[in-house]
Amino acid sequence: MFTSEEWKSSEFAETWEGKLVEEVVLDKEFWKNVMLCYK
Repeated sequence: MFTSEEWKSSEFAETWEGKLVEEVVLDKEFWKNVMLCYK
């Protein structure tokens, strides 16, 4: 979703909140921590 043209052209993607969410979701460490919580 965050790498799609639809996201990049959305209004939310241009806000600081949208940029923060994108940064978190695309962060590999975030997903490692998700997997630790999932186990």
